[in-house]
Amino acid sequence: ALGPKESAEPFNSEDLALLSAVAGQVATALENGRLYRQLHLKAEEVGRMREFNDNILESLDGGLAVVDLDGLVEFGRALAAGTGPVALDAERASGYRYSQRAYLIQIRRSGAGTALIDPIAIRQAQRRGDAADLGVLDAAIGDAEWILHAASQDLPCLAEVGMRPRQLFDTELAGRLLGYPRVSLSALLERFCGVTLAKEHSAADWSTRPLPDPWLQYAALDVE
Repeated sequence: ALGPKESAEPFNSEDLALLSAVAGQVATALENGRLYRQLHLKAEEVGRMREFNDNILESLDGGLAVVDLDGLVEFGRALAAGTGPVALDAERASGYRYSQRAYLIQIRRSGAGTALIDPIAIRQAQRRGDAADLGVLDAAIGDAEWILHAASQDLPCLAEVGMRPRQLFDTELAGRLLGYPRVSLSALLERFCGVTLAKEHSAADWSTRPLPDPWLQYAALDVE
């Protein structure tokens, strides 16, 4: 609110012009402050995403990014030695194939890192008579709790390759029980972690071989 002039004289046109100019500058300053705050928050979000990506790339360099038969047993040992629950996800190609089989399986556990497992390569090796299969991972997980999002979508294709949970926590179901209006994985991560997931590869043809590196990074982030 604007009070009277000290002289008690009424405001003239010059006074009003000055006040209008000052008000415009104040409004500009407030808008600049709001935009700066938005930019700062966006920079923090980008920083968190860069850290996530760096962690995934570190896993890639560690040799646990894509597991075929040569690394299956090795990762199974690491998985068994890990601690805490196990995050899992599966990528299918239902928009391109009639089957609901898994074409990529993502697993992460504290102490074991992240593995992106190619069940197609493992299935082909089994046909050649090689002994290793995904039962190695099922045994390594044992009674540890599985964490999945929208588990009903992934459990059938995981069971098809011999992987069945003894304990299960479904993050989507938890969100529904808590009454949240949006329960997608990206919505829950944004709500609780302040992280926005890119979903540009969610409808990709995961039966493609070889899988492009950006797809693998995207898939690894789903269990990060």
